[in-house]
Amino acid sequence: MNKDIPKTGRMSLKKGMCCSSRVSTPPFISHTALETHSSRPENINAYGAQHRQCQPGTRTKTLDVIRQWADGDDSPSWMFCLLDFAGSGKSTVSKHMDREWDKDRKLIARFFFSRDTTDTMSTKWFCSIVADAFAFRDENFKAIMKEFQRQPNYGLLSFEQQFEGLIVDPLKALDRRAILIIDALDECDNDNGDRDQLLETISNQLRSIPHLRVFVTGRPERDITQWAANTVGVRHANFLQLEGGHDDVEKYIKQRLFNFPSHLQAQVSNVVEKAEGVFIWARIACDLLCKAIDKQALLNSLGKEVTLDYLYTIALEQSVPRDSYSHQATIMVLGMILAVRRPLSIDELASLSPNPDVVEAVVTSLGSILIYRHRNEPIRLIHATLREFLTTMTKAEPWFVQLGPGHYTLADRCIDLLARATRTEQSSGPNIKENTFQRQESFGAIEYSWDSWVDHCGNSYRKLGLNERVIEFIDTGYEYLLDDSLRAISDGFIRNVVSLCRHNMSPHITQALVSRSLRWIVRTIILHLMFKLIHGVENGVLPLALFDMHLR
Repeated sequence: MNKDIPKTGRMSLKKGMCCSSRVSTPPFISHTALETHSSRPENINAYGAQHRQCQPGTRTKTLDVIRQWADGDDSPSWMFCLLDFAGSGKSTVSKHMDREWDKDRKLIARFFFSRDTTDTMSTKWFCSIVADAFAFRDENFKAIMKEFQRQPNYGLLSFEQQFEGLIVDPLKALDRRAILIIDALDECDNDNGDRDQLLETISNQLRSIPHLRVFVTGRPERDITQWAANTVGVRHANFLQLEGGHDDVEKYIKQRLFNFPSHLQAQVSNVVEKAEGVFIWARIACDLLCKAIDKQALLNSLGKEVTLDYLYTIALEQSVPRDSYSHQATIMVLGMILAVRRPLSIDELASLSPNPDVVEAVVTSLGSILIYRHRNEPIRLIHATLREFLTTMTKAEPWFVQLGPGHYTLADRCIDLLARATRTEQSSGPNIKENTFQRQESFGAIEYSWDSWVDHCGNSYRKLGLNERVIEFIDTGYEYLLDDSLRAISDGFIRNVVSLCRHNMSPHITQALVSRSLRWIVRTIILHLMFKLIHGVENGVLPLALFDMHLR
C-alpha cells in the first residue's frame, strides 16, 4: 500500500511515540505542571465532523424557533433541549445552527458526545474542548483561560472546578452573548455518573451567566427528560411539537428520488409513509434505492417493515455478496471498526488487518451505513443505532458482531506491527519514516498500536492465546520503544501494568512488563543523575555512553 506521510511528521519511531499527545512527563524528571490540554488526544471527534446541515426547506420551523430563542433578550429560558428519538435529525439541526452562528461571528462552542470512542462518551475532555472553542473566537476569553491554566495543579482539579475556571469565569468576565451547544447528550456515559455530574454542574453554574444560551440535543432518556422538566429556565420540545408533522421527511425523500424512474414515482409515497418521520431511515433508504439495480424488488422489501433494524439488515444484504467468504470478511472488518478505540481510516485499518486487501472492498460496499470521505479519513458509523444493532444478537443475526474477536485481531496485529517496526528501526537506523517498512505501513497505525495494544489485549476474547506474543514483545521490543522517551513512563508503563492486571492477563505478562520497565526506570534515573554529575566535563558524553552500555 502506498502511504502519503506528511514531511512535518518525519521522526524516528521512538520519537514518534514519545511525542504522542497521549503521554505526559513523569514527576521525577519534569518541573512543569501536568496540563490537561497537552495530554489530550488530537483527533477527538468532539465537533461531530461527520454530520451534515439541514436540506434546504426542511426543519424550517424548528430552526426559526431556535433562532428566536437564542437571539431574544427577554427569553425566560437559558437552555433549549431538543429531545427526540434516534435518527430524527437532532445532530443535523445542531450542526446547521453551529455553522449559521459561526458565520454570524457569534461566540459559540460545541461538544458532540458519541459512543464511538471512550474520549467522546465521557466528560474527561469536555471542559478543555469547550474552553478552546470559545478561546479560538475571543482573545480576552483565551487570556483568562490561560491564566487559570497556570495553576500548578489545574489538571488535577475536579470537573466542577475546571468547568468554573475554564468556562464560567471567562464568560462572566466577558459580559458577551455566547452559545454552548451540547449535542447527543444521551451518548454521554452515565455508568460512572458523568452525565449526572454534567447536568448538575450546568444547573449550578451556567444559569448565573446572563448572556449565555445553552442548546442541547439528545434522545428523551428518562433522566434527561426529568431534569429538563424540573429545572427552572429549561425549555424542551420535540420535532412533532415544533414542526406540526412529518412534512420535512417527505420533502427530503422527494428531493433525493427526484430522478427516480417515472414508472416507479408513484411508489415514492410508500417510502414517505414507511419513514414515519425518521430522517436516518429516509437517508439510508434513499441511498439504497439510488444504488439498487433492481429498484422494484428493493421497494417491495422496504414495504414489509419500517424499523431501522430491518433497514440495516436490508442494507447489509444488498451490499454484501452472498458467499460465505464475503460474509466472513464483512464480519471481521465490522468487528475491527466497532472495537477500535478511535475511528481509523481505511489505510490504518488495512495496516492492522490480517487480510488488508478486503478492508477497502468491505468499507466501500457498505457506503450506505458507513461514513468516510476518502481512504485517509476516519470511518464512522452512520448512526449510533447501527452499533446497537450489530452488537445485539437478537437484532442482527446473521450479521451479529462480537467485539471480543475484534479486540483479539487488533491486539495481535498491534503487537505484530510494533514488533516489526522495532526490528526495522534497530536494523536500519532511526529514520523509520524513510525506510521500506514505513512505505508499506500507515504511521498512524503504528501510533495507534502503541496507544492501544494493552486495551485490546484486555478486551480480547482469548487472552491466553495472546500470552506468548505479549511476553515475546515485552522481552524484545518494549524496552527499546521506551528508550529516549522520558515521557512514556506515566502513560506507558504505569497504565499498561495496571490495565493488564485489571484485565486478568497472565501473571507472567505482568512480571515481564514490570521487570523490563523497572529496569528502564532505574537506568533512566541513574543516567539522569550521572549527566548532572558530569555536566560541563568536556568528554562527559563518552563515559555516559559507556555507563549506559554497562547498565544494559
